[in-house]
Amino acid sequence: MAERMDSSTCAEVERNGLWTLVRLEEFRQPARPAAEAVRRGLLGLWDRLRGSSNTAAEAVAEKDLCVLPEDLLKDVLPGDHFREVAAELRRLQGTVSNGGAGAVNGFAVLRAPGDGIASAIRAMAEEEGWPVPPPLKAEEILAGGEAFLESLLLNVDVPLAIPELESFYLRHHLGFGFLRRLLETLVVTGRRCLVGCNSWAWAFLSRSLGIDRVLKPVYALEAFDGERLQRWFGEAAVGAFQRGFSFRQADSGRYVLRAAPEIGSGSGCGDSEQEGEKQGAPVDVTDFLRHVAAYSRGLPGVAVAIWRFSLRFAYEAEVEEKAQKAAAVDRGATIWVKPWPRVTLPSLPAGRQVPLHLILHALLLHGRLDGRILQKILPLSGTDIIAGLATLVGCGVVEAAPDGSWQVSALGYPAVDDALRGEGYLAGAF
Repeated sequence: MAERMDSSTCAEVERNGLWTLVRLEEFRQPARPAAEAVRRGLLGLWDRLRGSSNTAAEAVAEKDLCVLPEDLLKDVLPGDHFREVAAELRRLQGTVSNGGAGAVNGFAVLRAPGDGIASAIRAMAEEEGWPVPPPLKAEEILAGGEAFLESLLLNVDVPLAIPELESFYLRHHLGFGFLRRLLETLVVTGRRCLVGCNSWAWAFLSRSLGIDRVLKPVYALEAFDGERLQRWFGEAAVGAFQRGFSFRQADSGRYVLRAAPEIGSGSGCGDSEQEGEKQGAPVDVTDFLRHVAAYSRGLPGVAVAIWRFSLRFAYEAEVEEKAQKAAAVDRGATIWVKPWPRVTLPSLPAGRQVPLHLILHALLLHGRLDGRILQKILPLSGTDIIAGLATLVGCGVVEAAPDGSWQVSALGYPAVDDALRGEGYLAGAF
């Protein structure tokens, strides 16, 4: 079925832009196409019945195949977007009022892997001249962070920015006192504060500390549905389109990504100049990006990771004859994208994997941790933690952060979210 934005959707996207913050209660994940919901349900049942899964190994094997050249990836993938998010934060902070009695005078924004919100908060704070406290070391958190708390009593008229609130506590019997006193200090001083926090930590801290009653209102980036992804990826790929590249699905030859119009804002609303399409006629695209939107939970950082991954493997032998015929009209080379059911994304070993789940839950609650801290907060031996991390890295769901700690990868986030929710863990909003 051809997808095309209706006029009301076009108007809304043009008016608000891609990077819009909405109240958390207004966040809506994109719905899965009906056929995909049935397929995933059957696959999940099958994995549980057979008790093992090879999909993780298949995903790792495929991710090294047919990698696009770096110069082409630069013309295809979106760049940093934290400046756009920072502009939205500035717009929002001028409209947000105090959350009510007992609340900090400011607001919180929930984060997800790769969404750029932490960088946006830092950028906004730098432009506004707001202090950004560095994350505390584990030893400082466990000791109470007295020096940091005393510094909050200075210059209370200057707003404070905390991009990663999850770095200010540990799930440890001594790891909550500092955050409790931090919140109390902010309330007592009335100091304005902009806070970023990942959604899993927020859910946990709301249950354990009632943080949602102190830091409010709470916002999140509006979900990226298929239309938003079309616009975002289409605008990012202008360089590739100018070089004559087309993005087609390997089974049907239909377009996956429509070219942004040459005249106007390049939003993806309106006519395309792609070959084989008549001026004024809808550009027929597959539902691939609808699947990406649904599987990524509408999270842009996760969606772009999936998009990059899906462009890495495209055997000519897997391109069906009718698809090659459809691509014969393309002005330049064709980038083939596998149909969604044939995209093998990272997954966890099937069955109950308690040590792996404990490690993953700890990483989500704290954003990133090193092995030494994992040993402090988990009821696992150092050997089990090292072995578990090796397994998770091999599955593609955990990766090393720039500082050498461990974090859940954007590409692996949906699989981790599914697994932990399925085991009854307290999950984040996304």
